[in-house]
Amino acid sequence: MFRYNSRTDKLEQVVVDPQIPLLNVHALLVDGSDLWVGTYSNGLYKIRANGKTEHFRYFSDRSRIWDEGVYSLYKDGNGRLWIGTKTGIYTYDEGHISCVSYLGYNSDIVSICSDSQGALWFASTSKGILRYDPKEQRISSNNHLVNGKFTPLPRQIQSICFYKDNLWIGTVGYGLFCYDIHAGVYTPVPLDDETTTLSIFHIIPENDNLWITSSLGLIRYSILTGQVSRFNLEDGLLANIFNFNSGLHASDGKIYIGTNGGFNFFNPGALQPNQVAPSVVFTDFHIHGRPVRIGSPTLHQHVDIQRHVTLKGGQTNFAISFAALSYCASQKNRYRYRMEGYDNEWYECSYNTNQITYNDLPAGTYTFYVMASNNDGVWGSPEALTVVVQSYWWASRWAVGFYVLFLGVCCLSVFRLLRSYYLQKQRARIERQRYEKEKERADAEIEFFTNIAHEIRTPVTLIMAPTNEILAKKELSQDVIDLLQLIKRSSDRLFNLANEILNFRKKSLTVMFTTPTDIEACTRQAADGFRLLAEEHGIELIFRTDGTSPIMVSINQEAYSKILCNLLTNALKFTRDRIIIELTSDRQNFFRLQVEDNGTGIKQEELKNIFHAFRHYNKPTNLSIPGFGLGLSIASMLARKMNAEIRVESEFGVFTRFTVIFPLSSAAGSSVNATETTPPETPPTKPENIPSVPEESAPSTETAATILLVEDDRDLREYMSHALSRHYAILTACDGTEAFKVLEKDSADVIVSDVMMPNMDGVELCRRLKNEINFCHIPVVLLSVNASLPAKTSGLEGGADAYIEKPVDIDFLIVQINSLLNKRRMLWDVFSKRPLIPISSVSQTTTDEVFLNQINEIIESNLSNPQFTIEDLAQMIYMSRSVLYVKMKNLFGMTPNNFIKQIRLRRAAQYLMQGTFKVNEICYLVGFNTPSYFAKCFQEQFGILPKDFAAQQKNKHASNNIPGQI
Repeated sequence: MFRYNSRTDKLEQVVVDPQIPLLNVHALLVDGSDLWVGTYSNGLYKIRANGKTEHFRYFSDRSRIWDEGVYSLYKDGNGRLWIGTKTGIYTYDEGHISCVSYLGYNSDIVSICSDSQGALWFASTSKGILRYDPKEQRISSNNHLVNGKFTPLPRQIQSICFYKDNLWIGTVGYGLFCYDIHAGVYTPVPLDDETTTLSIFHIIPENDNLWITSSLGLIRYSILTGQVSRFNLEDGLLANIFNFNSGLHASDGKIYIGTNGGFNFFNPGALQPNQVAPSVVFTDFHIHGRPVRIGSPTLHQHVDIQRHVTLKGGQTNFAISFAALSYCASQKNRYRYRMEGYDNEWYECSYNTNQITYNDLPAGTYTFYVMASNNDGVWGSPEALTVVVQSYWWASRWAVGFYVLFLGVCCLSVFRLLRSYYLQKQRARIERQRYEKEKERADAEIEFFTNIAHEIRTPVTLIMAPTNEILAKKELSQDVIDLLQLIKRSSDRLFNLANEILNFRKKSLTVMFTTPTDIEACTRQAADGFRLLAEEHGIELIFRTDGTSPIMVSINQEAYSKILCNLLTNALKFTRDRIIIELTSDRQNFFRLQVEDNGTGIKQEELKNIFHAFRHYNKPTNLSIPGFGLGLSIASMLARKMNAEIRVESEFGVFTRFTVIFPLSSAAGSSVNATETTPPETPPTKPENIPSVPEESAPSTETAATILLVEDDRDLREYMSHALSRHYAILTACDGTEAFKVLEKDSADVIVSDVMMPNMDGVELCRRLKNEINFCHIPVVLLSVNASLPAKTSGLEGGADAYIEKPVDIDFLIVQINSLLNKRRMLWDVFSKRPLIPISSVSQTTTDEVFLNQINEIIESNLSNPQFTIEDLAQMIYMSRSVLYVKMKNLFGMTPNNFIKQIRLRRAAQYLMQGTFKVNEICYLVGFNTPSYFAKCFQEQFGILPKDFAAQQKNKHASNNIPGQI
């Protein structure tokens, strides 16, 4: 044992036992002015301040078999000394050593510490981690939970320390572990790529860092950031092999660590990282393994100065040498390199790999980049070396050109022979491809436009329907009426636009309807609609004509207005401050419409694509209105349909002028017969012959029918709910999934559902309803913006009772709902008054028919049983009484008890018509207890007494129908 004086920097030997001057010391503990010394095979020594020494050779009778070795010492908060030995755990208290736990030979308790809860922890090289609970006074193993899984912790533990509620554990060959004493979980701590084989010798906590002596050198681990720094011989360590549990954090802040070559000490706060980024120099260049001499054709100067090397064909195997200008622990330097044009990523290597070889590089120009890092991982800037690899003479450009020319001459004759055949085949292929692309484009447009129309039509419904409702009210001022009419006209136009989008494909195949039109007035009216917008943006809108009499021509006004509107919208986006609309005519053959702006203009290469759909140009615009790139495309398509010609002239940065030349012939645009023309669409109005539904107060929930309204648009759902609530009790849902949840709680007489909804659309909702025994009887009205025949067919095939196109007229919808309810009531009346009508005639779906036939069979089989009740019926069809009540009430308009009585009376009427039984006999056959009650019920149902009904049937020979109400 040696004593080091840090003040005098002197080291002197201390003889503990004169009889054994060279003791093998394994543990030291300062206890006040005394020093405890644990030795290998020689027990425990206590050196007092006066120089006297006490020796404890044996700790128990069992330890007398062999000499006791002391590997660790620790003094707890109660002043008790804990001794870790080769065989177990002992304590020293008031001059007496007692055994706490005998663990067996080679248990080797090498480290002891305590946690914040007062428990003591012991590290054993063969028993793992042991814990002593001072309250229970027992020692337990604690090796189970690793990373939340019950995995055994390595048993070869060399060092432990407690720091900030965590127990840090150093193992032999398994690295570092952290134990959370609150969570009870062990977590492996990654320190290096070789963590799985890392051995920890000692752990010293210091200022949120752990200084760890290990088989890979000295490691500094930051508890807060997880950053790992390694130190070895290059950093000043005497050796890379450390003594077990040999380390100390002194009171002056220095850390002492022992190695097999002596001990090191350092101040952790004084260790600063090396922030100097190293530069790299190129030291040599090799071709085919031989260095290139300076002054040769390849290198005129040193390679680091020249930085450009040209290699001849065949010199494809070369090597580049380099070095980092960093001399502090240079063995820790690292390199990264990459040959641009050949390597796809950066490669990293160690300090001794400072020559990179490339073999068989293809001809071309490459740039070799290399950078270096210093001992603390700080990377410098990359240095570049350009390498040009020339081709072989037979692969040079001239040679390749000759080969190409020779091959071209050889192929020319064959090409000329096959040219006509291939051209014809190519034309056919191009035409076929053009057709397929046009078809795909048209299909994509239709799908796109349909989605846009759906988004337009839903808010249009919320504009048109309330507007019409307000206009229908009286006592409105003329100003309010004028404003409402303006809103109505605008919404009608927006609705027409949605219809035209939906029918875009159909209109492209038909001829538009034409009417005599004053072109000047039509043009002025369309231009005035843009005047306010132009003034808001400081744009002058000028309208010019040739001053002659009005130009009258048969033309499609809507198409003409749409062409002008699209041209004006385009001009407003890109003009500076002026737009000129000019209308001229030769009065014989044509009239010309010109729209010119003094804006940014269009480049010549873009003019050829100006009328293509979905074309956008990255130019600043005056308007914040987003476009789809369809305006000019639609204008061009409409012009072609009207047999007009549209042109564009532009000078980039000066002006853009669109010219449309229309024929004056009245036959323009009507080259096919009238059956192929399509008249202009008008906004939807209330269907004829449908009476307006008078306004009334909200209906009573006890008498009014219940409507379930399923609509994903909240505003439309709220409006329709408000409008329908005057006539019905209303339930609402935002999609099909929520509709099912509503139906499970409340019953509905009619369901009104949108088609296009998230989660579950209207068609799927309808299909599922018709397959559900509890809901299949409910009529369904579908609402959709898609009015195509396939969409209507799909909805009706799904089980819908009605399919109405959006925007929906509320009065029409109410009439449709009432029609469905009246139809259901008529079926109830026919069923109840006509005994020969089959019960299946009331069913609306196959599921209902199966249900009714099943109920009818059950009641018929229990017809003569007067005790047969609704509870028996519900049990036989496996339904609850409440569900059966709602089902029968909605299906027949009557309670299950009344329905059972109906079946009894219907069967009684059939018996009376047959004339086989007497009235009193029939009374008991159909389950009535008394003939008088039977006669009363029969008369209430059919309006005639049973005996009179039987007499009437006897007098009838040709007809089987009951007169009057029967």
